Amino acid sequence: MTRAADTPTSGYAERWKSHNVERRAAILAAAADLVEQSPPGADVPVQRVADQAGVAKSVVYRQFKGKDDLERTLRQFVLDQFADELETDLDISHGSLRSILARTIDSAATWMSEHPRLVELLRAGPAAASPDAPDAIGELKRRIVQRSDDTIAALAVATGADRSAFEAIPFVVVNMVEATLTSWIRGESAATVRSRDEMVAALTDITWFILDGAAHTIGVTVDPDEELATVVAGLTVPQDTIQTV
Repeated sequence: MTRAADTPTSGYAERWKSHNVERRAAILAAAADLVEQSPPGADVPVQRVADQAGVAKSVVYRQFKGKDDLERTLRQFVLDQFADELETDLDISHGSLRSILARTIDSAATWMSEHPRLVELLRAGPAAASPDAPDAIGELKRRIVQRSDDTIAALAVATGADRSAFEAIPFVVVNMVEATLTSWIRGESAATVRSRDEMVAALTDITWFILDGAAHTIGVTVDPDEELATVVAGLTVPQDTIQTV
């Protein structure tokens, strides 16, 4: 007896689904390219998106419910790309604390300065996965804050440290970095004369000062230039001493 998963019909369905996913991604990539090529605030017609993607306009409307759905999904597409880069750099398995902070802040500074139109797109409205959020930038910051919170929680469990001193830090730091880089890119303050490397170094130092201050409140001293894995190993509480509830 032939299983349903092996029937020609199911195979065709899987190929069609894959084709639709690829076509949808091509349309979103084309829309993102057009946003980057357009003047600030310019409207990008659906027909131009279709032409850029090499498909008929009707195909775009088969993939998306309308222009609003296309725009929300495009914000989600761009948000996911930006967040993936930041979350990769936030990997604490390699590098010192200072280098992890620097590479993550540099990643944000580079992406925001190289894609100003896409950043403004994220500010213009919600993403598909968070339709009730004010804008996609807010969702991006929420994801990075959550990733940082999870990292702090894991480190607290491993070291037995009191995490309460660090609980507000991800929210404060993420919002500070985003606001500062936005002002720098827009040329809204004297800090705009600084190069990207200088801005990254300054924000890295400020973030380290915040973390160092919080660490000292619980009696922990951390060398920011020592491999973080080594630091954590030195602070780790033996498993047989951890009390379970």
